[in-house]
Amino acid sequence: MNATQLQHVLLDLLVVLAVVLYVVVCPFTKVEESFNIQAIHDLLFALPQIQPVNNIEGLLARSSDAASQLASCAIPVIPSSVAEVHPSDWLKYVDCVVEHQFDHSRFTGPVPRTFIGAILVAAMSAPFAIPAFYAFHSKLAAQLIVRIVLGLFVAWTFGRFLRAITRRYSLRTAVYVAILSICQFHFLFYASRTLPNTMALPFVLLALAAWLDGRRQAMVAWFAFAGIIFRAELVVLFAPLLLSELVVMLLASRAQPHTAAQPSSFGSQFAKLVGTGIVAGIASLALTILVDSVFWRRWLWPEGEVLYFNTVLNQSVNWGTMPFHWYFTSALPRALLVAYPLSVVGAFKHSQPFVVAACFVLGYSFLPHKELRFIFYSVPLFNLSAALGLQTIYNAFDRPATAAAPALLGGHVRSLVRLVLKWLANLGLLLSVVATLFFLFGTTYNYPGGEAILYAETSPQVARMAARSQGEARPVLHVTNLAAQTGVTRFLQMSQYWEIDKTEGMRHATNYTSFDIVIGEPQHRNLLVDSYSSLATIPIFDGTSTPDFAGIWANVTSAFVPPERSPLVRLSFRERWHLVWKHLKINPIQTRTGLHVLVSKDLTDRVFGAAPSNPQQERARKEVEARRQLPKD
Repeated sequence: MNATQLQHVLLDLLVVLAVVLYVVVCPFTKVEESFNIQAIHDLLFALPQIQPVNNIEGLLARSSDAASQLASCAIPVIPSSVAEVHPSDWLKYVDCVVEHQFDHSRFTGPVPRTFIGAILVAAMSAPFAIPAFYAFHSKLAAQLIVRIVLGLFVAWTFGRFLRAITRRYSLRTAVYVAILSICQFHFLFYASRTLPNTMALPFVLLALAAWLDGRRQAMVAWFAFAGIIFRAELVVLFAPLLLSELVVMLLASRAQPHTAAQPSSFGSQFAKLVGTGIVAGIASLALTILVDSVFWRRWLWPEGEVLYFNTVLNQSVNWGTMPFHWYFTSALPRALLVAYPLSVVGAFKHSQPFVVAACFVLGYSFLPHKELRFIFYSVPLFNLSAALGLQTIYNAFDRPATAAAPALLGGHVRSLVRLVLKWLANLGLLLSVVATLFFLFGTTYNYPGGEAILYAETSPQVARMAARSQGEARPVLHVTNLAAQTGVTRFLQMSQYWEIDKTEGMRHATNYTSFDIVIGEPQHRNLLVDSYSSLATIPIFDGTSTPDFAGIWANVTSAFVPPERSPLVRLSFRERWHLVWKHLKINPIQTRTGLHVLVSKDLTDRVFGAAPSNPQQERARKEVEARRQLPKD
């Protein structure tokens, strides 16, 4: 292993460490990731029937319409494992499990999504996730492994992208791209999220690596695969990239002498690209139609329906709209941080990466509904341009003056300018790290649903309720809309004794009488105050606050002014210093009450005789009972 390869391995390790850190700190998911994370769970646990109950019949028996469900499966014997399924019954078995056990059969979502990404991640995760489930007796460990495996897949393709940068530009440029990416929050944070965009990201990185290596046919094939199967909007990124490559090919072809025996190579190269795109497109379309039609139980092209829903029907506006300039004035500054201005500097040295990325973002800006995840395929290109800009700044005045290029500034002035530029660049990187830590800290408050259901599943009180109620009907845990959108997945249904309900639209207290535990919002706490008691309160992110610098300065100066002018004359220097630290210790993250874990008083009375979460209420109840037993005069 030479020095270049060793440095790339070190860069890969740094990227992997950052990805794993984000997974460990934020192990839960949000509603945008719901389809893929639920599909991966079902592929890992429902399809092979790795469940607390060992067969489909036992799972279906919990339902009142179990008989009709079993009859509809049309399988003579319900198998206990996939290995026992006869090949001729395989499709019947899959159809039965998908219909009754897969999450998307009950919660279809506004549009269908492809299962190919979930199948790929589940296949890579299975050798580690299944043993982790048995070793730790927790599906949460399996969810962590699933996300880490996805993040490692993205990190591996990102390493391929960095190596292509080394071959195209230099190792130093690749190092700068890696450093800029690590100093940013959103790109590597999204690398382990089971978003449809993240499922497409590895193949986009492979396409960009092929583009940097000059392998245009491979670039076209990877873009066709990612665009047709995962995200059709990638055509907006592919179009300016392909157009720029066609211009390069045309200029190179005109620069070469041509004869009748050796015609221009542009036509043949263009024909090869078109042929590759057609073959890759047809193969990708056939793959997604065949696979997804099995899981959705009807013939369909999922991404085609998504494209029609978002562009032709323009139904994505139901999830909010942003102004045309939002990507350039809000999303990109937060995603790129110091790389944003540096990418403009780099565009003056090599314009193609910046122009392609900017055209992609500009084209996507015409859709009213905007989210940062829609454009993060452009982040590697912006970072490449920023790395070229950072290299330009570091080398700005390093070259010695020659007769052909005399010095524009004197020696001392050149040294000063070089020092200032380098320190500004380094300061920008440092501020990016601080902003990344700030984003990470704030993000930990974005998943109250995951924290609430994990508390409900692991609380000793709830565990005792589940254990003592085994002989009765299974307790039901109801999650409201906010909880379902902020972390509740089937991976977190760790107990076989609980049934999770996600029914929506209930507005009256009488609708909740069948639930033993409710993970609800503050309005649900007020609605159910008479019949439920609160076990825990989970905070949620509620924006940021700007420090009161004037007030801080006044407190600092009042602590250190001369004693005859200060009302704090009786405080020692150490006490004054602690006072200053108290005023400087500011938390810019604002939170509010997000969710309550509410337990039915009927369940606690049935199991314990009283709610165990409040000792004062327990003592008061005993005193009331004792007074009732006293003889009356």
